[in-house]
Amino acid sequence: MYNNNIDGKSRIGGARPITNGTEFVLLTGGFNLALKDVPLASEGKITAGTPIQVDEVTRLAKIFKQARVTKAVSAGTDVEVAKMTDAVWGSNPLKVGDIVMVMGAAGDTKGTGVTIDAIDTSDADMDKITVSAAITAAKDGYLVLAAAAGATQSPAVLPNAIMPYDLVKDPSATQITIEACFAITNGQVYNNRIPEIPLPVRVYLTSQNCFFRWSNSK
Repeated sequence: MYNNNIDGKSRIGGARPITNGTEFVLLTGGFNLALKDVPLASEGKITAGTPIQVDEVTRLAKIFKQARVTKAVSAGTDVEVAKMTDAVWGSNPLKVGDIVMVMGAAGDTKGTGVTIDAIDTSDADMDKITVSAAITAAKDGYLVLAAAAGATQSPAVLPNAIMPYDLVKDPSATQITIEACFAITNGQVYNNRIPEIPLPVRVYLTSQNCFFRWSNSK
């Protein structure tokens, strides 16, 4: 399944199984994704199963990005987060300049947006994210994209579908369109083949009329 429109007639893209189901149930038509939000192959990938938000009117899509906190932080600006494996993203999807917040109890809970000032990836076991203002986060909590900096901000991405395939960007790409999966027939999604999805996001997907049975089977 190809999804990059590229000058010069070349193509890139593809699919791999994340389910034992018989069919992805897709929303009608494709959705445009900003080029800046898609990594080159050398930078990682957007993995099949990644939650996304799509707008069926504007035909625009946004990618849900998160980092799991591995050490509790109390009013600090340095946050240790889990590294992404080669099989999942390949590198931390959050970038310097992103505005993030600590995920709340629900997928749409508001919080305080702060800017990522630096990311130190030198440690073999974790990445250290430095943010612009002090935050408090519990171990195994999540940093997610925020709509804006400051207090009482909504999450920037409220997922209503998932990616049905892996995605990388060809350097010559001029446009990227994706499809959006909201259910899988007669099967389950394997947790070990997709990015880690926080429980509040799984619950939110259900509230948006999505149906996925998540499985820990290998």
